[in-house]
Formats: sequence, structure tokens, C-alpha cells
Amino acid sequence: MPSAAGAEDAAAYIERLVRLRVWAGRPSLRRLAALSRSAVAPGGHVVDQLPRSTLSEVLNGKRLPQLPRMEFVEAFVAACLRARNVRQDVIDDVVARWLTEWWRLETSAGPGPTSDGPPVETRDAPTGTEGGPENAGRSLVGRREALRGFAEVLDALTVTRTYQCLAIVGDPGVGKTRLLDELAAMAARRHAMVLRGRVGEFEQELPLAAMVDALDGRLEGRQAWVRDRLGAASLRLLATLFPSLSDAIEDDALTDVDFGASVRYRLYRAIRRLLEELARPSGLALLLDDVHWTDNDSAELLAHLLRRPPRGPVLIAIAYRPAQVSPALARLVGAQLGPDRVVTVRPFTPAESREFLGSRVGGDDFRRLHEASGGVPLYLEALARMGVTEPVPAHGETAPEPPGVPPAATTALERELDGVSPDASLVARAAAIVSDEFDVPLVAVAAGMDERAVVAALDEMAARDIVRPVGAGGRFRFRHPLVRSVVHHRAAPAWRLSAHARIAAHLERVGAPVTVRAHHVAHSGRFGDEAAVATLTEASAVIAANAPASAAHLLTRALELTGPRDDATGRRPDLLLRLAELQMSAGHLAEGGDAARRVLESLPDDDHVRRTRALFVLTMIERLLGRPQESRRLLLDGLRHGTDRQADANVRLRLRLVADDLYRGEPEAAETILRTLPEDAPSWDTALRLEVAAIRPMAAFAARRVADAARHIAAAERVLAAACADHPPERLPLKSLSWLVWTELFMGRFGGALRHLDQSLTMARATGQTLAHTVMLTAMTRAYAMLGRLPEGAAVAEEATRQADAAESRQLRVIALAQRCLVAASAGDDRTALRLADQAVADAEDGGEWWAVQAYFARATALIHAGLLEPGVDAVTRVHGGDELPLDQTSLLSCCELAAHAEAERGRWAASRRWARRAARFAHPELRTNAGFVHLACAHALRGTAPVASALRARTAAEIFTGTGQRVEIGRARLRAAAGHLDAGERARAREELAHAAEIFAVCGARSLHAEALRRLMTLG
Repeated sequence: MPSAAGAEDAAAYIERLVRLRVWAGRPSLRRLAALSRSAVAPGGHVVDQLPRSTLSEVLNGKRLPQLPRMEFVEAFVAACLRARNVRQDVIDDVVARWLTEWWRLETSAGPGPTSDGPPVETRDAPTGTEGGPENAGRSLVGRREALRGFAEVLDALTVTRTYQCLAIVGDPGVGKTRLLDELAAMAARRHAMVLRGRVGEFEQELPLAAMVDALDGRLEGRQAWVRDRLGAASLRLLATLFPSLSDAIEDDALTDVDFGASVRYRLYRAIRRLLEELARPSGLALLLDDVHWTDNDSAELLAHLLRRPPRGPVLIAIAYRPAQVSPALARLVGAQLGPDRVVTVRPFTPAESREFLGSRVGGDDFRRLHEASGGVPLYLEALARMGVTEPVPAHGETAPEPPGVPPAATTALERELDGVSPDASLVARAAAIVSDEFDVPLVAVAAGMDERAVVAALDEMAARDIVRPVGAGGRFRFRHPLVRSVVHHRAAPAWRLSAHARIAAHLERVGAPVTVRAHHVAHSGRFGDEAAVATLTEASAVIAANAPASAAHLLTRALELTGPRDDATGRRPDLLLRLAELQMSAGHLAEGGDAARRVLESLPDDDHVRRTRALFVLTMIERLLGRPQESRRLLLDGLRHGTDRQADANVRLRLRLVADDLYRGEPEAAETILRTLPEDAPSWDTALRLEVAAIRPMAAFAARRVADAARHIAAAERVLAAACADHPPERLPLKSLSWLVWTELFMGRFGGALRHLDQSLTMARATGQTLAHTVMLTAMTRAYAMLGRLPEGAAVAEEATRQADAAESRQLRVIALAQRCLVAASAGDDRTALRLADQAVADAEDGGEWWAVQAYFARATALIHAGLLEPGVDAVTRVHGGDELPLDQTSLLSCCELAAHAEAERGRWAASRRWARRAARFAHPELRTNAGFVHLACAHALRGTAPVASALRARTAAEIFTGTGQRVEIGRARLRAAAGHLDAGERARAREELAHAAEIFAVCGARSLHAEALRRLMTLG
């Protein structure tokens, strides 16, 4: 079969295509067109990949010296192979090789770095550090490695047709936007759709601003296309975010979406699917600039796309300042992207600065310019433009310097702005108020000027390269965000307020969505402005599902504007209460707690319903922050002020106290409270009914009433089934289900636990119940550890830890780290397990509740698995110290068994027997999993005196663990049985047990135990 390998130019490449057609039996042009598969363009029309006219022109060389389009090559090669009835997997492989050669020729012929030396910037007007289409395609100073990396990423995008991601990182003015320009031009030359978005410094609170900036224009007038590709439900979700789709939401449609519950994860999935559709057929390059200004929800969306990337040829490139970006996003970029996918843009060296400036500046002036600018291209350019070589005081209208800009550069930019006419200066300030990207009509409104005068002013500024046109739609933007920042800081505060007010009034007159108006209302509203408060409250409610952090910002501003009449009518406490709930949902736990306290301070004691909601938020936050004593104090105080003990609000507080008692290891106290509650009550809603049913099993199990726990599990399953059948998942208290799941795990009912975990995680992801999702992930990690599904457990544990960190919850972090440690210890990753254990213990801070004691249990397990037997036994002794610590039976028995093993390995048989007896004392006779640990502990203790009995006990434990599905424990029991048989001289039986153990450990991913089993087998020959 002919190939394109070694083709020297376009003519040779086309000659190879002709030879491929000959090899295929010279199919006619009509047959080739029929064998190619049509594609659907983003507009919805069908595209013929091999038109006969194009086939004829390309194959006859009429389009030389240009290469044919990439889509043509892909379709032509596939059609030729189909003519020879080649299998599809072979076709895919061959097409990939042809495209690789196509890219080699395309990139070697196109603009960019060459082998002649470093790229050189145009010297007549050193403006190449700034963004804008006019810069794309021009060579750069000192950025050759970055361009090479871009080419590699785009090659991977188009050849493999898979998702790619790239981060461009650097300080202000260093040239990140300029590199994005070049990346956009390179992607466009490869026929990819290029969409660009930027977050403005003064629009940080706008929800998902970068994504809206990038996609909104593309979605204009395409509601039908979105509905056809993604469905009506996704269209409704997207319409809550993108103004161009806002007509898809009518008043009655809004009522179908529960905006009170966070549904942002469904929105994120809809955005991911939208990107996949926009990438058809030629690929999509989504370039997001100034990501350091993004709101928390934008950072969360980017994290979602990094962890669950779009399918198909989608490139996402983000640019940000490392000192200002969200720490969580920076950590995620570091974890998800390799070093070859993170481009760090540094200031110019002196040689590069000289090359950048060219011959216009020399000698001492050049040296002073480089030193004053720090080698930052933007500042270097600004200083060179104005001939500034020393910092001098600015003159004219001044304002505090924008943060991060050297005084000399600010001076140069101010002088540049002082050189324009008064009208242009006013229009510049108005444009800085409007948005990062602006058009004439809205700037005219902000400035209070005639549109013709605005056009003239923009022309004047464009001639001075202060602003630049964007595309062909009559829109403009400043040449760099720092220019806008300087202009914005020059505007007087009172004038800014009035400009925002004019924009807000105009947007209301033209019927703009409330989410578009809210930004300007937030900056222009006055104290006591009822209309502004209503607008901000409404906008907050609309975006709460997608962006709780942004919704909280709008609600905070609404509260700042509320007048004294709001205290009298009770609206202010309602706003504060909603703010507290939003801030907790967004992970702003400290701020949410403050808001909840303000609610409690403002409400009378007899306002039980609202006080209970606020107490719920506050006690939950205090517990998540690792302050359980304060949480309990607040709970008890709230219950003392309650009146009707059976009122729903009071019942919920008492359930929180039940949870506290269980965490503290006081099941009798928890049972006492639960006995005062009926099984059901007519006034209870579905959520409360489920909360009560879900916690009863754990209380009974902790009190060692296993039969009652099983009965309560069955009742909870019935309540859950009825709730799921009658209510949307947004209204279900999924976090409460964790009590049911953990009870099932501790009782060895792994099938039910996994079923409920899968169900809960699916609903939590779909409804954005972030805290519930994190809690369930920790339980899923423990389930995988117990069942020996270690690779899956490691992946889930890492996700649980990340989410706990994002929520800033000490309690969730300790639980997640402890479960992650258990997985790593079983897998044989001792160093990681000990590191995680140390982190968990440090965060637990000598806490005495179950979640804190889990850290010490995990550390003891990690030490013994690592062979550090003496400190391991000491750690187990600490956990078992007074026999009163709130540790579940499963963990207690595991500790006893591990200590018995460690003491036996040290030849301390009496100590091993003591731990085995303790295990028998703790075990519940009705639980098979308990019996397995007791038999294994006894097997350890008997090995020194009765090896045959030891082997028998170990085999009994293996049979029990086989019945429950605990694979790591099965393997460990078989290892102990093999040792007993070997001590008794039964080498064949020992070999059989070791072979079984090695097979089990290999399946589990328990590397160290697997190696140990193989090593013992080898010694037996």
C-alpha cells in the first residue's frame, strides 16, 4: 500500500494520493464521493467531504503548491481503503499516518519558528506583546519553545482527534495574550473553530464570565440548533447562563427548574456536550484569557472540564497570572497537565529586550528601559512609546496605581491617555466601565454622548492603538487589560456610579435579562433602592443553580442596599439566611457561618422556623470546620429555646444532636433521642422522613442491636424508594443517606451499600449537592478498600480529598485522608500511606470523635502494613486505649487482628493471644465479617504453639471473607494458612494456599502482598 512517508512537498504528497487511488483499483470520482462519509457542519447542514470538482482539481495538481485540506485527505484515504474492503480499525490507523505526514508538511511550510535562529519581533512598531488579530502570525521574541509546544498540541488535537489542554502562565504584561493570538492563528490555519473568552478585572463577580464571553456570540440565533443537538432540558440550563439563549426561558419554563437547589453540575455537563458539538467536524480551540480573574464557579467549571474532558477534538487553553489565580485551580493544573502542557512565559532577558526594541533605542536609554520595565514586554513598550526612562510623577487626572504595575509603566500609560482629546478620554472611561469588550451604543449610553461622537472618539483611540477592533461586528477592546485597568482607575468614583446607573437603566428599557443588568445594578444601586434590591435578589435566584458564589455576591450587595424598612418587614433576615445557605454551598464556610450568626442575632426567639434553618447552617459549618464542641453548644442552646418537641424544625435539630452523639461514641444517648420520635408523622415532609429513617440503623448498630439495625435498614430502603419515586433528587437530603451506607458497610452488607452509594452519588452529581457528594465519596473509598478494589478506591479517594480541600472542611478532609491511607496501605504503597496518615493525624488535632479517631486507626494500619511492627502496635494500643473511643466494630476488630499479627511476627505469642481474646470480646456473633477477623487473629496467635490449628483457623477466616467478598482479607488469611501448613511440614498445602493468595492479590492490586506471596512460593520451589 502506498504511503505518504518521506514526501518532500505538496506535489509529492498529492502524487502519493494518486498512487493510493491506483492501488485501490482506480475507483471513479463518483464512487470515491459515495464511499466518503458526509459530515454535519455546526450550522446543521450536510457537508460532502469529497466533491467531484475538488477531487479532480486536487488530483490533477491544479491547487498546487497548496496542500489539500486535512478533511479532504482524511476522507480520500478512507474512501480508497473502503474500496479495497479494508477493516475500519486498519483504516483508522492508516488515516492517522497520512495525517501525520500532512501535518509535517503543513507546519514546515507555515509561519512560525524556523531553524535559522530565534523568532524576531517586527521592529518598526514594537506592539507585538499585545493581543489582537493583527498580531497573529508575526514572529515573537524569545518565544520559540512556546510556539513549538503549540504546534505539538495542535498536531495531537488533529491527528488523534482527542481532547487537549494547555496552560499559559506568566506575570502581568509578559505576553500571555500575545501567545494566545498566535495559538488562535495556528488553530485557524488547521481549520479549527476558534472561540476566545476573557474575564475582565471589573466583572469578576459575573457568573462563568469567560465561558459566556467565548460562547455567547457563537450561540446567537442558534436556539433550535442547541435544542436539536443537546435537548430541551440542556437548552433551558444553558439559557440561564448565556444571554443569547435567554429567549428560550419563558416565565412558565422557569418554574420547571428548581433554582433553589444547586444544579450547576448539570449545567457543566451541558457545556461539555456543547463544546463537543461545536468541535464537529474540524475541531474547536477554546482560548480563555485572564483566568485569574474568574469567579469560584468558573474555576469549578474549569476543574470539571479538566477532570472530565470533552470527547473529540477540543483544545482548551487557559492563560493566567500565577500569583492571583485560585490556588485550587493552580493545584489542579499542576496535577492534570504534564510539564510539556504548561507554558511559563518569562520576562525578556536584556538581549531579548534589545532585540524587541530594535535600533530606535540604544546605549544608556536601553539599559534604563530594561531595568525600569523589569523586562516585561508591555511595560517596556509603554516606556519606549513615551520616551520614559525614569519614574516621574504622573500629571493630569490621576488615581491610585493599578496593583502590580510598576510606577514608570503607569506613568507612561497615563501620559499616553493624556494625549487624547477630552471626548476620547471620556469615551475611554465609559468603555472601561461597560465591559472588557464593548460596542458603540452601550458606550454612548455610559458616556452620555451621541453615538457619532463616540465613533469619532473610538477612531481617534484606535489610531493611537489604545483600543482595537474585534472582528467585523463593530466591537472594540483595549489593547491590553492593564490599559483598561489604568483607564478605569482614572475615572472618579461618583462618575463610575452614574455610568453604571445609565447602563442599567438602558438595559432594563431594552428588556435585557436580569442576569445581564445585575452587574451594573450592583455597582450603581443606592441605599434603600427597592428596585435595585429586587433586581439583585431575582438575579441571585436565577444563577444560584449554576453559580452559588456569584449568587452570594449579588445577594451580599442586595443586603448592603436594604433600608431600615426591610428589618421591619422581615426581608433582611430572609436574604441573610439565603446568603448563608449559598455561601455554604459555594464552600465559603466561614462567610456562611457569619451570615447565619447574623440571622440568629436578628430574629426573635419565637421565630422557630427561620432560627432552625439558620442553626442548621451554622451547626453544619461549625462541624465541617472541625469545631464539634461549638456545634453541639449551639444545638443544645437551640433546643432549649424550642417549644413543640414534635414540630418539624425541632425534630431536625434533634436529629443533628443524634448525629453528634454517634460521632462522640454515645449510641445510648442517640437511641434515647430517637425513641422520642415516631416512625412517621403526618406533618413530616419526605426529606425529614428520609433523614429519620437513614440514621436509625447506625444508632442501633452502634448500640450492638444488630437485628434492630437490619430492620431499620429495610425500613430506610422503603422510605428511600418512595422518596425517589415521588420527588426530584434536588429535594432529597442525600448527605443523610451516608448514615445508612456506613451502617451497611460495617455490617458487611456490601451489595446494598454499593447500590445506595451509586444511587446517591449519581443524584448528588446531578443536583450539585457538593457536600453530600464528598461524604459519599469517602464512604465509597472505604467500600472499595474493604472489597479489595484498590485501583478504583485510590481514584475515588483522591477525588474525595480534593473536594474536601475545596470545601475547606477539616472533618471531611480527615475522613478522606484516612480512607485514602487505608487503600494505599493495602495496595503496598507504604510511603504514600504513611504520608497520608501523618496528614490525617495532624488535621485531627487529638480529636475524640469517630472521624478524628479514624486518622489514628489508619496510621496504625499503615505502620503495620509497612513492617514497622513496634510503632504499629503502639498506635493500635492508643486507638484501643480505654475501650471507650468512638471507633466502629469493624475498625476495632481490624486493629485487634493487625496487632495480633504484628506481635506474632515479633514472636510475642502471649501478647498476640491477648489481642485475639480482645477481638473475640468485641465481635458480635451475628456478623460474619466480625467472625472472620476473630478467626484470623486467633490464627496469628496459634502459629507459635499449634501450627495446624493456626492453619485451620486461617482457612476458616478465608472461607468467611470469601462469602463477604473481602478479597484482601481472603489473601491475608491464605498467607497465614500457608505459614501454618509450612510450620507443620505440609509443603504441598502451603504451596496451594500461597498460589491462591498470589492470584487474589494480583487481582486486587495489592502489590506488596502479591510480591510476598510470590517470594514464599519461590522458596518452596
